[in-house]
Amino acid sequence: MSSSKKSRLVSPDYRVRLGAELKLVRDSLYYTKSMVAEMLGLSVITIGNIEKGVTINIDYYVEYAKSVGYPLGTLTEYNIEMKPLYPLSQDISGDINFTKVIHINILESGFLDEKRTLEEIRTQLYITNPDLKLLIDKANISSILGHLKREKLIKFIPGTDGERGIKKGAYKKVTELKE
Repeated sequence: MSSSKKSRLVSPDYRVRLGAELKLVRDSLYYTKSMVAEMLGLSVITIGNIEKGVTINIDYYVEYAKSVGYPLGTLTEYNIEMKPLYPLSQDISGDINFTKVIHINILESGFLDEKRTLEEIRTQLYITNPDLKLLIDKANISSILGHLKREKLIKFIPGTDGERGIKKGAYKKVTELKE
């Protein structure tokens, strides 16, 4: 690869800034990288590269912006319709509300500042959201916690109940400082 081409591949500030802004919008909508990847027909790794400003194809940034409703001046000037290439499936659209509930009531509330088991998380969700009783099952919660773990917002701490030998782990919010 020639040195001139290599220098063009280094992320210019606008891509880094735009990628960071797109990530902020995604986070504010409680979308995971997987959800955005589904809307764009791209991989989760590519979504991460867009958010870091590494991806050089500007079309990816434009499609990402459209998918999350981020109004780029050039998009509105050209009357580009602000919608994703592929709408989220009904299942995932429903998951967004439940994901938001978990973000607000479990993650942002400080509930996971301490280690909590899946059952403790489930009980807390029952207390804070009794109207969502049908959604509050271990499978739904585990799925969303898995997304949060992949996003490095929480971690899983394996454990064992010594009396019965049952493996029982806990979840905890990831903090900026190393523990």
